[in-house]
Amino acid sequence: MRYRHEPDRPDEPILEASAREVNAFRPFLRSYMRRRFPVGLEDPEDAVQMTIIVVHRIVEEGRIRGAYELEPQDVLFAWVIEVAWRIRMNVRRTARWRERVILIGEPEEALVEVPSRASALDERVHARLLLASIADRAAVRSLRALILVAEGATLEELAAELGAEAAEVVQRLRGALKR
Repeated sequence: MRYRHEPDRPDEPILEASAREVNAFRPFLRSYMRRRFPVGLEDPEDAVQMTIIVVHRIVEEGRIRGAYELEPQDVLFAWVIEVAWRIRMNVRRTARWRERVILIGEPEEALVEVPSRASALDERVHARLLLASIADRAAVRSLRALILVAEGATLEELAAELGAEAAEVVQRLRGALKR
């Protein structure tokens, strides 16, 4: 690992490192990712590998600049941390987005098919459990609306039960499902 002098920018040398030198950060990255990754989001080893690949690509492209008063290892270490942090945040952001779109572990059909009052008891129980998992994040005033939906109530029935206009009921349901 060394600096390559750049005549155009004499105070900002380009860092050069081999793939082996970049890969030497793998044990540290494994530890870092295990500590920082929320359980069940994604395999931390995949994030480690992605970090190594991205850092190696950045080094190969000559995009890491250092300073002669800094050790090349310290500059590369700072970049490894930065790339790992960004990958971790991207994974978390993607996971949060997926949670909003489809609840983890639930088939899409469960979210599309709303059981009616004539549905079998086990379907209504399943729908209540599904909505209870959503309700953990929903406001209390929206919880009743979610339960009524699980029981197969129409929009008019929801509005009458909650003592609200139909538009307000729709807004409450949307808000509850966004959370």
